[in-house]
Amino acid sequence: DCWMRAKNGSLEFVIETGPEFFPPDSAPLQIAVANVEGGLYLLDRVFGPGITGHVFDANTYQPILAEIRVVEVDSTQLYVEPRKNDSIFGRFFRLLNNGVYTVEVIAEGYDTIRLENVVVDDTLKYLTFNLVSLDEYVNNYIVPIKIYPNPFTNSTTLKYELQQPELVTLSIYNHLGQLVYQTQVNQPQGKQQLIWNAEGYADGVYYYRLQVGDAVANGKMVKVR
Repeated sequence: DCWMRAKNGSLEFVIETGPEFFPPDSAPLQIAVANVEGGLYLLDRVFGPGITGHVFDANTYQPILAEIRVVEVDSTQLYVEPRKNDSIFGRFFRLLNNGVYTVEVIAEGYDTIRLENVVVDDTLKYLTFNLVSLDEYVNNYIVPIKIYPNPFTNSTTLKYELQQPELVTLSIYNHLGQLVYQTQVNQPQGKQQLIWNAEGYADGVYYYRLQVGDAVANGKMVKVR
């Protein structure tokens, strides 16, 4: 049923098992034998190939509702509803053919994660996405952050202003939400800055988390050659 596929993401099958609408009483065993391999195949197909995993908030690590978009598949299906994870556990599940895909995770109020060159081969590939909030700052502890340069090649500087002396924690995450760098420093009131030396890190998108007391500022930076 095309509606089941388009609306719910379910693969629904109507199987013709014989030449008659009401088969004779002697036919059920023959029908079962003829179709058992197909039924077992469908059950086995649930285990892949495809992708599965969870989507969390990068700060709270709580599940969040998001669209899981496989670019090479979803961009060609105009009448298919966006595929989303469940909001209770953050779990998603997409059956795919073997191949290389680009996966985008999109949630309201969060920066989109785009993961390229996802290789799917025979099994379910597990992925975890930690999304960073788009909020630039929480309260007056932090005046809006400036990053320069951005994009950058070897290093970049985060500039901000503190309303009082504070312990400042800078955390850097890669596009998968994995922590790759962290530093803490006590800084006085006034205009301040932190420099991230990114030599030796791979090119791509990174997310910063600057924590000052209970205030947190998040944002995105891009390292290029």
